[in-house]
Order: sequence, then C-alpha cells, then structure tokens
Amino acid sequence: MLVPVLEDKYLSGCGISENTQAFSGEKAIVMDGMVMVRILKPSGTFNEFSSMLLDKVIDEATGYSRVDAVFDVYDPQSIESDKRTKRGTQKMRTIRILNRAMNIPKGWNDFLTNINNMNELVSFLIDSWRGMVQKIPVGQKFIVSGTDVHHLTEELEGCLSVDHLKSNHDEADTRLLLHAADILKSVELAVIRTVDTDVLVLALHHFHDMVESQSTQDVVMNIGTGNHRRYISIGQLCRSMPERVRANILAAYALTGCDTTNALFRITKAKAVTTLEGEEYHLETLGDPKDPLSEACEKECKSILPTVWRLRRIDRGSIQDIC
Repeated sequence: MLVPVLEDKYLSGCGISENTQAFSGEKAIVMDGMVMVRILKPSGTFNEFSSMLLDKVIDEATGYSRVDAVFDVYDPQSIESDKRTKRGTQKMRTIRILNRAMNIPKGWNDFLTNINNMNELVSFLIDSWRGMVQKIPVGQKFIVSGTDVHHLTEELEGCLSVDHLKSNHDEADTRLLLHAADILKSVELAVIRTVDTDVLVLALHHFHDMVESQSTQDVVMNIGTGNHRRYISIGQLCRSMPERVRANILAAYALTGCDTTNALFRITKAKAVTTLEGEEYHLETLGDPKDPLSEACEKECKSILPTVWRLRRIDRGSIQDIC
C-alpha cells in the first residue's frame, strides 16, 4: 500500500488533517462519481437511486462553494475497452434503463462490470439530476461531467454546457485533476474525493502546474473509505518529499503496474519509492508523446528497473513492451 508508506516517510506528525472544516477560505470539492455509486447500496427504482446518490453528493459537499461530480466515460474505441469487455460482459447482460420507475436489477455489482450498463447508468444519472436541480443548495455551483460537462442550476433552467472542461480521456482519474486545476483558478483549496491511489500520484506529479507560484493554494486528497479514509495535503507532501522522488514517482508508479501496465507479483509501489530515494533518476520524459522512450530515458530505465524488479539486467525490448 503506497499511501501508508508516503505518510510514514514524509508526513509523520504533519500534513494530515482530520478534515477540511477548519479551513477558513473558500474551498471546492471534486468527486469521483463512480466511487459514490459504489459506496451506496441501491434498492428500489433507478429514479430513487439517482435521487439518493445526488443527496449523498450534496451531503459530502456541505461547506463547499463548488462541487464537481466526474464520471468515467466508457468509449468502445478506448485501449481499455477489450479489458473491460472481457471482465464485465460475461457476468451480466446489457440492461437498458427504459424509464425512471424501472427497478434496480439483482446482482448490482455484476451490473456495474458491464461497460454498456455503465454508460447507460451514467447517462441516466446526469439526465435525471437535471430534473432535480432544486435539491442543490442556493449559492453552490454544481458541475457534472460524463461524455459532456454541465453546470446544473435552477436559475439557468436546468443546465449550462461547460465546454472548457470537456476531455477525450475515458478515466475519471485524469479528469479529476482537470477539474481541480479549474477550481484553483478562483479558490484556495481543492479537495479531491476518491479511493484511487492513481489520482494521488497524478496530483503529486502535476501539483506545481495546478497552483500559482508562491501561493497558499493546496490540493487535499480525501481518499479511502470507512476507517481507512483520510485527508492528505498534496502541498505538504510535495514540500516534505525530496524533489527527485516527486519528479519521478509517476513514471516509477506506472512501471510497477497501473491502468495500462500489468502489475507484477510482489513488485510493490513502496519498493519503487524506496528505490527513488536511493539514487537520482531522470524518468520525467518516459511516455512523452513526442519521444516515449528517448535514449537518455532508456538508460535511466535500464538503471532503475533491475532494482525495482529484482533482475540482473533488462533489455530494450522489455522496456518497450511496458512503455
């Protein structure tokens, strides 16, 4: 588990707050919509579930001037499509949500593994929320993002398109940061609600691009569920962490398994962080669209991967396969 390792190494006794209620400035929150869907245990009709989910989001956003709910987009042309299809469609048939009074199907978790069902559900939720704008507290800006991005508001007769937040990324992971960066154009604190460590690592990598130089702005991760839920200041983490670790952690994290790279048995994220602490590496350009594996980056990979993967040596072909 990477989060406890980062806390122990860099945030021991500082940087972690129990919540953000004590923050006196203006703040906003970005939520992973599918995290909220999976937290709730649905019953009754799809309309009842949609209303319950909106209530949950609004409750989590109490005290925030803006809330952005960001859902995954399931594009059949995505590189993730085959993996999702093999993982999901065999467990549950595709179910069309024909009307709001339709009952939630049995086997909800299996329902959520089918990408066609997920697309159907996200579209239904966003559409139904447009008819529930009266639930949104007065003065709170409410943005919901799926295939399109809408600002839901009673004053604007339902919704207003937010074109500058549209993205061609499928996963909510990266789009959460897009919304957080937009939030930080006008407020001091952006909170990201997720359960995914990927988002924390992405926030570490992009933090200095998201906040204004020499500002007091911060991004706080509200990560985990139940007794494992915690608040982590990305700003404090960046200040406490050696820059060579922060600059390379995204590449090292990807090399030990992520959405597009299979994880290897007993090759942990913690091992990658420990390795980065030992020597200075330069993996920042790994995966750069202009030159995904430059000669200099290949040399760095050949240096770090044998240590992380416990190998004696690694060839260029293996590096190309994982990059």
